[in-house]
Amino acid sequence: MWVIQSVITVLVIFLAPSIIEVTSGSYQQIGAFRFGTLGALFHVMILFCAILLQYFDARRPALLLQSLFLVTNAGFTYLSLELGFAYLGYGYFLATVITFAVGIGLLFNVLRQLPYFAFVRNNPSVTEI
Repeated sequence: MWVIQSVITVLVIFLAPSIIEVTSGSYQQIGAFRFGTLGALFHVMILFCAILLQYFDARRPALLLQSLFLVTNAGFTYLSLELGFAYLGYGYFLATVITFAVGIGLLFNVLRQLPYFAFVRNNPSVTEI
């Protein structure tokens, strides 16, 4: 899944001037378009981490991941809007990169503890009543 998204992202980044030209956009929009495309790649990776966290029933880490994305996306997007047109796209990109890095850490932590959760915490013969 992420491999296909990565290939499409690379193609879109390289073809960004042609895509902007076909859609009658301005060449000033190429930077924001490229950062938006990279942000979409990392957003797919965040969703992949969130799906795996929810699959393993790690509700708190999943909530933390989504909350972090909400806060960082709102904050960095507001900051990029305040900095002006040249910085459009940076807020979404930075929010997705930071959230993905934290998401990978949360996912690895859950995977490291998976044997405990599978064989001890959910086992009625081992846990106390």
